[in-house]
This record gives sequence, structure tokens and C-alpha cells, in this order.
Amino acid sequence: MNMNEKNKNIFSVVLKVVPMVLLLVLFGYFIISGKYKDLLINKNKAVNKEVIENILKDIYTPSSMDYFKNRAAYYYENNIMTQEEVESLFTISGNGELTEDDLNRKLTIYKVIYSDINSNSVLSDMYKADCSLKYKDDIISFEIIFELNNNGVIYKHVINEISV
Repeated sequence: MNMNEKNKNIFSVVLKVVPMVLLLVLFGYFIISGKYKDLLINKNKAVNKEVIENILKDIYTPSSMDYFKNRAAYYYENNIMTQEEVESLFTISGNGELTEDDLNRKLTIYKVIYSDINSNSVLSDMYKADCSLKYKDDIISFEIIFELNNNGVIYKHVINEISV
């Protein structure tokens, strides 16, 4: 075997081995850094604190019934909420029209906190919002907790009234 053939064989081996080594190094990095979870679980990144605030505003202080219905459809169509959750949160009561008192509701969102699956005992990502709603002369303080499924879609909520 001459030197030229030897170099070709070495080059051929290097071309096969180097990509494998790079792949193993990259795989090791993702395992050590914990970033593999993002690769394995295709989570919806559409839900964040701003989206939670918008959902609350759309539910409690809509500008019209058409807007209310359109936002409900938007949250489902954009994979932000499950259909069941949309139907649970975007309910219409009475005659289906907003009264002057409805239009004058004031929602105050004090804070929105995110808790990931590793930071709570519920074993799902969650958002908790502390709010108050002024309707006529009454003020109701409450917290609402949104749970996200493995795909990052809101599938459940719990509302707790807070006594002030």
C-alpha cells in the first residue's frame, strides 16, 4: 500500500468518525444541560404571562359580544386552550348582550406567576394570576390558576375567591 492510498484510507475513516463524535458530544451536552426536555417534548411556546393577562381581560372585560366570541375561537384555533377549556371560560349568560354595567367592569391584574413542572407538586406547568374585578359597586378579589398539558396548552383552571 503506497502513501497515497494510506492517506485516502485515513481520510475516509476520519470522515466517518468525526460526525459520529460530534453527534455524541452534542447529545452529551443536551443531556448534561437538561435541554433535552425541550427536544423531546414539543411544548407550545404561545402561552406566557402576557397571554394569560390577555385571556383574563378578554373574559372579564370584553368590548363587545362579537369580540368575546372571536377571542374564544382565537384561543382554541391557535392552540392556546383546549376546546373544553374555552367552553368553560368563555360562557355567555343572560340574554347574550353586554349591559352598561358589564362594559364598565374593571379588572386589575396584580401579578402573574409561572411555575414549571419541576417546581410544584401538581406535575404540570401552571400560571397563577392574582386579580380583582370591580362590577357595579362590588369588588371581588380572586386568584385563577391555569394548568398546561404536556403540549403547553391550557386545559384546566381553578378560581379561588380571596377575602380581603
